[in-house]
Amino acid sequence: MRKLTDKSGQDKIDLQALKESEARFRSIVLWSPDAIIVTDAKGKIEYMNPAAEGVFNRKLESFIGKDFGLPLVNGESTEIDIFRPGKGPGVGDMHVVETEWLNKKAHLIIIRDITERKRQDELLRAEEEYFKNIFDNAGDGILLADIGSKKFYMGNRAICQMLGYSPEEIKDLGLMDIHPEKDLPYVIDQFERQAKKEFSLSRDMPIKKKDGTVFYADINATNVTFAGKNYLMGFFHDNTERKRAEAEIRRLNEELERRVIERTAELSVVNMELESFSYSVSHDLRAPLRSIDGFSLALLEDYEDKLDLKGKDFLHRVRAAAQNMAVLIDDLLKLSQVTRSEMRLDNVDMSSLAHSIADSLQKSAPERCVTFLIQDGLRAKGDRNLLEMALVNLIENALKFSSGQTDAQIEFGSRETDGKPTYFVRDNGVGFDMTYVDQLFGAFQRLHSTKEFPGSGIGLATVQRIIHRHGGRVWAEGAVNKGATFYFTL
Repeated sequence: MRKLTDKSGQDKIDLQALKESEARFRSIVLWSPDAIIVTDAKGKIEYMNPAAEGVFNRKLESFIGKDFGLPLVNGESTEIDIFRPGKGPGVGDMHVVETEWLNKKAHLIIIRDITERKRQDELLRAEEEYFKNIFDNAGDGILLADIGSKKFYMGNRAICQMLGYSPEEIKDLGLMDIHPEKDLPYVIDQFERQAKKEFSLSRDMPIKKKDGTVFYADINATNVTFAGKNYLMGFFHDNTERKRAEAEIRRLNEELERRVIERTAELSVVNMELESFSYSVSHDLRAPLRSIDGFSLALLEDYEDKLDLKGKDFLHRVRAAAQNMAVLIDDLLKLSQVTRSEMRLDNVDMSSLAHSIADSLQKSAPERCVTFLIQDGLRAKGDRNLLEMALVNLIENALKFSSGQTDAQIEFGSRETDGKPTYFVRDNGVGFDMTYVDQLFGAFQRLHSTKEFPGSGIGLATVQRIIHRHGGRVWAEGAVNKGATFYFTL
């Protein structure tokens, strides 16, 4: 405020300057975003600016003449709770200054609404606490590295355990301290590229512990902002156990490969021996059998008048035994061929095969009354010759064991199991006791005597080998005098 001096030396107030000063003050007060309150010396409110109405969410008239309600100390700055009807509680930052108002002692109170700022601060603290809990309790190791200095800002418990350092020691370390020296140029280059966000780092890398030992870890890095600064956050997953498992798997694979080579060599020798045995069976054994059968027949024909009934019976038994041996040799050769023959996979019409086999069997035994039920449209991927051999054995088996039925019925069909076809051959014959089901597919294993049902005991073993060569399985279900069903998949 400017003063003028008259001729008598008396000071006079420049009214114009006073008006200008008051206008500036009023403008500041009216347009201030903070609440401005003037009280008398006892704390009674004499004036409030418009912003106070927004801070307290009440009309100004309701405050004038009321006691401010808080101690007022010159120069004090403090946070106060704000009651805001309809808006809930708030927080204000209050500053108090002693002044003069209308030529008397007064208090000038300035209150800034910091409710939103406090809320944001609370959220930030909660987020930081949430982050810290995740950070500290993560199963993988985590390091925060300063992008500029490449020093570590902090590490979680897992990384401290991995490296052998305390949390305080981690803060004195940097990239140079946890990577082997030979890897540092690459590590620094990757760090700087990641810091520039040129790519996302994810790699299996060697890590150096406090004691100098090295382990491998999967490292994934990403850029983060924490406490107002930019950092690179690295996640470390210890691969020690995985590396050990991989090494063990490699060792086992090498051992398995060695054993396979040895076993293959052994099987080659065995196969050569089997080839030699098969040749001997087909040539060396057949000739004496034919001689036995031939000379027995000659004795019966040429010396019939010199043999009594007992002698003739003996010769008939010799012939039958020789012929049975010949059949057994043929079946063994077929079984051997199933294992050794080369497979040729085709799209096989299984229904057509079954019809052909049924027709052939009916022609060979016209006296039998048999009903064949064959499902049409059944196809399979496999070796046609082998699949035909399997079906022949199964259908012949069904025909043989249903021979005691006057209305024998044999069915060939398919059902779906887990989205894949399961083929079956079913009969209404003598069946079998499920207690002995495991014996069905063994060579020379029989559940009935040859007097009841003749045969070599090789047929079902042949079926099993054929199905196994096709990557499938075969099994049976039955009950005594209630028939049997043989299932197989390919």
